[in-house]
Amino acid sequence: DADISNITKTGIYLLTGNSSSPTRYGTLIHLVVSEYIKIQVLYELVTFNIHYRRSLNGVWETWQSTDAKYGDAYKQKYPQSRKYIAFGDSLMWGALWNGTLSDPVVTQAPLGKRIPDRICNAVRCDTYENLAIGGMAYTHENGSIQKMIDWIRAHDISGANLITIAGGRNDGSAQLGTSSSASGDGTICGAIREIVEYIRQVNAACQIVVIQVTPYTSANSPWTATSTSGWTLNSYDTQVKALCQTLNVGYASWYGCSLFSRWSDFSGGGGNWAHMRNAEQYVQMGDFIAGQVCRYYQN
Repeated sequence: DADISNITKTGIYLLTGNSSSPTRYGTLIHLVVSEYIKIQVLYELVTFNIHYRRSLNGVWETWQSTDAKYGDAYKQKYPQSRKYIAFGDSLMWGALWNGTLSDPVVTQAPLGKRIPDRICNAVRCDTYENLAIGGMAYTHENGSIQKMIDWIRAHDISGANLITIAGGRNDGSAQLGTSSSASGDGTICGAIREIVEYIRQVNAACQIVVIQVTPYTSANSPWTATSTSGWTLNSYDTQVKALCQTLNVGYASWYGCSLFSRWSDFSGGGGNWAHMRNAEQYVQMGDFIAGQVCRYYQN
């Protein structure tokens, strides 16, 4: 065991650990409160490390550490393994669109820069699957691509701690429905209800977050541009947010994301306003939406 009372350098000290022992906690504070150290108590501690850096002639030295341990009897080990699964369409897959509708050049953003990657980093899940597929829709099959509920059923979600679902961009011809739409009634809201009910049936403890659809058509009016069947991002937000509240699941919106104020500058253009041209825009979008996901799940 280290004798931390021998520390004689003024500095900022970080003490980390956990404890169920008030006696040990009191002993620790007694030892470290000295003329050289001032402490703001954040947690009770048993196993702890002391780290410090000090400036010498304006140069920061390498971190140094002193470990102090009070024995295995007081150690608490908590499992930290968490699994995150992302379901969605090409936005979640990370499609970069460069070119035109007649001559598209579509590539995938590098690992680490896709929206679910950023969510995974933010919530600190150590196991992660991005099961998003370009063309995925809530309400119908898209060629050979299953609709989302069938795709989810085809995968093992029993071990997931967090699942995000994002879609709607390929459901422009479908009716939006309302927060009271019945499960699987052919509307977007009905499809989301069916998905949530299925996940709850298979994995009742899993945290679920629904991510708002991205702009459907016009790059100049992302919130009010209408889909083929007439719904907008504004109406989507109203109904799906209310549905998520009814179902007691998280809802993450794009309102406030600065990229949406200049959507035409960043999206693919050429008649396709769904995808980013540059992976760095996905990083910004991912970090923005991850902050909201953290409201509902934080490991």
